[in-house]
Amino acid sequence: TVNDQVPTDASEVRILLVEDNPVNREVACGMLETLNCRIDTAENGREAIDAIATTDYALVFMDCQMPEMDGMTATKLIRAREAEQAGPGGGTGSASRQRLPIVALTAHAMQGDREQCLLVGMDDYLTKPFTLAGLEQVLSQWVPHWARRESGECAHSSGSVTREAVGEPQENRRPVSDQIGQPAEAVIDPAAL
Repeated sequence: TVNDQVPTDASEVRILLVEDNPVNREVACGMLETLNCRIDTAENGREAIDAIATTDYALVFMDCQMPEMDGMTATKLIRAREAEQAGPGGGTGSASRQRLPIVALTAHAMQGDREQCLLVGMDDYLTKPFTLAGLEQVLSQWVPHWARRESGECAHSSGSVTREAVGEPQENRRPVSDQIGQPAEAVIDPAAL
């Protein structure tokens, strides 16, 4: 399920990570934390669509192959919803609501895969395994005013990160290296794909 979320610091960038593999999700979440991102996670395209309907994200990292609903189908539906909300003439009805950047995450690096992702409405493409530098490049390109700082938070699928009114996490707060069990420059294990 999509994580229950709490208010986030305005300096953090809110990202939706859509990934069905728990190891890949944990590694990517840890890497994004080091890049000062507030991460929500979803395990399939259907959960991603629901999350996007209720939360404003700066960017979505979308795995292409997932059970229940794949990333390609989810992206098509997200773009259709954006077009519907824009209405005739292409205006969004709200100056603050623009096209949501969606970046494909895929283990496939075959000729034509990137084009297929772009064709369904994804904005960019990141091949697994990816590096911290690769994530940083994508954030720099697609998220206005993004700046790398020390650390964000990752709300895990257990929903166990909570905040008091002062905004400090109360449980399961561990250093990034403890969360992912690897250094920040780690890459996603291709065997887990």
